[in-house]
Amino acid sequence: KGAARMSLPSLVGEIAVGLMVGPNCFDLAPKPKSLMMFGEVGLLLLFLEAGLDVDVEMLKLVGSRGILLSLFASTVALVIGSLVARFALDLPWEEAFGAG
Repeated sequence: KGAARMSLPSLVGEIAVGLMVGPNCFDLAPKPKSLMMFGEVGLLLLFLEAGLDVDVEMLKLVGSRGILLSLFASTVALVIGSLVARFALDLPWEEAFGAG
């Protein structure tokens, strides 16, 4: 409800609560493998929901120009994130690429 009061999607609030309850903040949630499995299933469902929201007609309208722009933006974000993780956090390249 806090996210809705700030005019944010409920997903933002759910992610924030998950971060606070998880091991990165207050470490209140237990860490058995079954909860990890639920988290991975939840992530898959989130990707499925995002895929269902894609407007195919709009995708046809923007065509290859929109696809190229999105690929370029994703690549730039990946490169910048990887460089920050590599040099600011001193991670090995494999981990920096994963963090990027």
